[in-house]
Amino acid sequence: MISTTSHVLDMGCYGGYGLFDFATRRLAAGLSVPKMTGVDRDLRSVSVARAASACWAAGFDVTFLEARAESVPLASGVVDLAIGRLLLP
Repeated sequence: MISTTSHVLDMGCYGGYGLFDFATRRLAAGLSVPKMTGVDRDLRSVSVARAASACWAAGFDVTFLEARAESVPLASGVVDLAIGRLLLP
């Protein structure tokens, strides 16, 4: 169960679209939006995500980091849900 104390990770976040979609769907369902982190190995994608989130993520705890999926800079056990829908294609 995802709650406000949960942490969602989007690997290969490519501009933050997955977290935007996740947050929008939770709000539409009347659910809380947890802490969210997006990682991408491409700094341009991370820059786009940071710029776009300034518009849609006001009031949310969202962070975008340049990192590879093999070495996500988060402590072990802190992620409750991982999204990777843009990572594999």
